[in-house]
Amino acid sequence: MNDDLREAARQIIFASIDYRIWRIYSEPADREKYLPVIQKYSSFFSASRWAHFRATIITLYGLYERRPDSISLSCLVKDTPDGKLRRELEPMLDQALEIWPKIAILRNKVAHLCDTDTDAAFRRAELSPNELERLIELSKALLNKLSCAHHCGPFPVNAGDPRIDTNNLLNALLRDPSQQQTRRQRS
Repeated sequence: MNDDLREAARQIIFASIDYRIWRIYSEPADREKYLPVIQKYSSFFSASRWAHFRATIITLYGLYERRPDSISLSCLVKDTPDGKLRRELEPMLDQALEIWPKIAILRNKVAHLCDTDTDAAFRRAELSPNELERLIELSKALLNKLSCAHHCGPFPVNAGDPRIDTNNLLNALLRDPSQQQTRRQRS
């Protein structure tokens, strides 16, 4: 069980990091602020935005996959021998499983089939970016309750928040003298 919990923790950390970077690239206020950089390095940021989005969706899908041979939070909760703990976790798992079918739609329509219109896919799935974040937070809570019950202690699933590094990188690119020249030419 400890190895499965470690693998689930690793997946949650990756989903959280990828989600945060994708949100910086796609959030309207951030996007507007960094638009000169995003436009200058358009092929990089287009590929990066897409990669972080796909990674988030695929990882979140796997965290709740229902195949019995998968390492998923659904299976870990179901297989918990402590009935009291399982009853405590089931309402949180139910909340996560209300979001998961929408993730499955995104996985099938966007991440798996390479449909690049993410806004349309969100509308089809009736999902918001905030629900992705909610699923990540529920995943962290489920994992930490499971790991504490199995004497692993909480996993550092909040480690590695990439917002500061990503913003620092984008701000450095904005300050780049060649970027300043590009902005003056547009004015």
